[in-house]
Amino acid sequence: MITFQTAIRRGGIVGHGSMVRLDWLTRPNRLMAGLYMPFDRWAGRTRVRDTDADLPAAERVAPTTAARPLSRAVESALVRVGYAASQILAYTNLFADDTAIVRYGRNYSLGLQSYREELATAFGAAAGDTAAGETIAARARAGLLDDVILPYDSLFGQAKDGGIRGFTSVAHAHFLRWLRDSSRVAAESQSVVETVHARWLNLVEALQGNLRSQWHDSRLVWLPVQLALTEDQYDEQSEVDRLVERVVGRRFADDNELTYLRSSELPIEIARSILAARDYHVLWTHDITGRRDVTNTVDDVGYTMVADAYLPALTQAVARYDSVGRLPVYMIMLDEFYYEQRDGRLWMDILERPLTAPINLPRGRRNAERAAHLRERQEELRWAVAHSNRLQQDAAVLGGDAWLRRVVKVNVNIVLPSDFSFRSSRINPGLPFMPDNVQREHRKVAFYDLTEREPYRGGLILTGVGIGEHYASNTWEDRGYLMRGPAAIEVRAAARRALVRNGVRPYQIPAPLREVLPAVPATDGADAKFVGRALQLHNEAGFGAKASSVARAMLYNLAPPGSIIIVPDPLWVSDVWASMLAAAAARGCRVFVISPSLENGPNPQAVVAAMQRDVMSRLLEIRQRLGPHIRAVGGELRVGLYTARADVTDIEGRRREITEGLRRSPWIRGVIPFDSTTLAVLNVATVTTEANGKGSMELARDELPRAPQLHQKTQLVARPGAVAALARQPGWDVVLAHTMEEQSRQSASLADRLREPAPTPIVDGAVSDTDAPLASYERQLSPADRKAVSFYFSLGTQNQDPRGIMQDGELSLLVSGLHAAVGLVDLYYIMARSTWVETQSQLDRLLPPTKKNTLRLARMIRWIL
Repeated sequence: MITFQTAIRRGGIVGHGSMVRLDWLTRPNRLMAGLYMPFDRWAGRTRVRDTDADLPAAERVAPTTAARPLSRAVESALVRVGYAASQILAYTNLFADDTAIVRYGRNYSLGLQSYREELATAFGAAAGDTAAGETIAARARAGLLDDVILPYDSLFGQAKDGGIRGFTSVAHAHFLRWLRDSSRVAAESQSVVETVHARWLNLVEALQGNLRSQWHDSRLVWLPVQLALTEDQYDEQSEVDRLVERVVGRRFADDNELTYLRSSELPIEIARSILAARDYHVLWTHDITGRRDVTNTVDDVGYTMVADAYLPALTQAVARYDSVGRLPVYMIMLDEFYYEQRDGRLWMDILERPLTAPINLPRGRRNAERAAHLRERQEELRWAVAHSNRLQQDAAVLGGDAWLRRVVKVNVNIVLPSDFSFRSSRINPGLPFMPDNVQREHRKVAFYDLTEREPYRGGLILTGVGIGEHYASNTWEDRGYLMRGPAAIEVRAAARRALVRNGVRPYQIPAPLREVLPAVPATDGADAKFVGRALQLHNEAGFGAKASSVARAMLYNLAPPGSIIIVPDPLWVSDVWASMLAAAAARGCRVFVISPSLENGPNPQAVVAAMQRDVMSRLLEIRQRLGPHIRAVGGELRVGLYTARADVTDIEGRRREITEGLRRSPWIRGVIPFDSTTLAVLNVATVTTEANGKGSMELARDELPRAPQLHQKTQLVARPGAVAALARQPGWDVVLAHTMEEQSRQSASLADRLREPAPTPIVDGAVSDTDAPLASYERQLSPADRKAVSFYFSLGTQNQDPRGIMQDGELSLLVSGLHAAVGLVDLYYIMARSTWVETQSQLDRLLPPTKKNTLRLARMIRWIL
């Protein structure tokens, strides 16, 4: 009648995925217990057992020596500190149901000033020396930053049992050491100063508890750095860079070659990289489609990647073996969910056994032609193996045909396989038996031949899409980066971590992926050949570190009044990100949130649409309720729904939509002040780029007619005046247009070469340096102009959803400076092709309301949407 099976312990009651099983039989009435032991060597090994971050041991934050009662002046100052601290919290996290009663004061800057001054007053009165108050407060704030806020915020997205007492204990101990050894505070006053410090830290603890009560999940708690920093400590990009570096534990790197890629170019560049690899190639993605969702037909892009990239690359590698004596290691890391759902097995079986795999495609005339082509490629590979003297000699010594089958192949790794012995109450609070199977490896990247010692050899292609027609058609809007340089190397370490977390032993990691020392240090921009300044950020799948989420939260938190923040996303369902952006608008930032309309959304599920509408509705409500306050401080909060109808190949239709959008929303020209000359130059470049991309889209067709699908996960956080400073630079638009046109021309040429009967070898130098014009232009800027062009552009796989914060494996590239210019143009066009809603009725038209039960369900499971 009933069977219940659970592991009790993560990974198995006695390890190896073992689970207790209970069976209730009614005839006879009997309850039976047993032990389930799977015969799978990976069972119980593909997830981590520890689900929370380890916090320092907590001690009481209280004075260690007896202190006389605090004076009325000190008590009053501490009360005002608490009030100002609650204001700072409200200006960082503005989404709770009770925000209507939060008192904001006159503005954000005055709240920060009050907090700083009252803290100094409290310490000065406690020390009996008003002049020393600022020095003591500065040391206390520095300790709070170093020992509490940065260590705690670095765990954003991870579960953390308990409060921050362990961190504040460390901060208090360090402060006491300074107080007694270096402060010059009179001995008789030290105990009072100690008491004030302890009371202040207890106040910070209460704020953290307040946030945890609001979000009901420690993973979503972010402590504002303004509790420790003054405005002058993060008013320059270099200072923000250092804070981001400290909280994620890694440095920005200069001198990176960066090429911005459009949707049509992404699969072509991946194919090029496969053919270009000489030492190794890794394709790490969530989906390599075998069959399409609706029609169940064979996917042409997946087929082409196998037939015209992987198999020819293997054949060419075997042909080179006689002269070089080695074969590249080809690897695929593929999430199991779509491997099963979209029959990725169809291609993976061929790539795992390219010499012996039977070519069995579904019946049909087109599939018969595909199968014949695949057999031709397979025969070419077999012929190359049979006629390689050196390969045959080595095989005779090392194991014959078995050895050949091990080295002439693509090594397929299906990551995060289904394993019900891994369950946790942390995945979706309130559902204690939720399995880890809902977590995804969502990173999408290809990289080859890069090493720590040679960061410019090979390259990295960061995409937001999988391999399939679904992602490459003319209605799919996405972007990516091709990069080389010091910032590209982190992907190697991330791949090693992912393999180990999936149960691979460190000694089993392929030799080309192991760390190569000595590594080339990250550059500081001196004598730079390229202009790309970037930081690669990974969220580990499951319960690991979430560097991408941490950096995003830090940028939102540190955006000063006057900043411009533009955030388009296909999955805008996170109330946490919404709270941070609404708070930025209340501080005086200009914030533009863009979500797809129902027809333009690539995630049509009812619960997703319900949560998306819920978040957009709340942002509209905040905009209306706090409108006078936001406008008074120069801020702006706008909600846009992407409503484009013209696809990538409809150049005239896109131009009409942009013109009409700018007519409806002329304020866009004030946000990104492109003049008519600049727009004319960029429009010509865009037309050329899209025209070049048509050929690469011939393989990809939509199964059903659909509107353009917004899938871009790009973001711009511009410091005050930065966008206008860039737009004022003479000639930058011409340089940018040349760069866009050159890259699209190269991609079109590569697409043609893939169609050749035998694709010619594409060596690493085949792609010319599209970064050179930008590098040359950047060197001509004065130091003042270079400093003024100060903004961050982020691109990657992470959505604005809760699971992106704390569940899935994600990757983002954070770029600063001039290289964000290409992204700025894209965002300008996205804004123009969106409908900016002012009222709930407008929102309801484009995102229709769902049933109440659907919304309740969406809120209940929002952690895993």
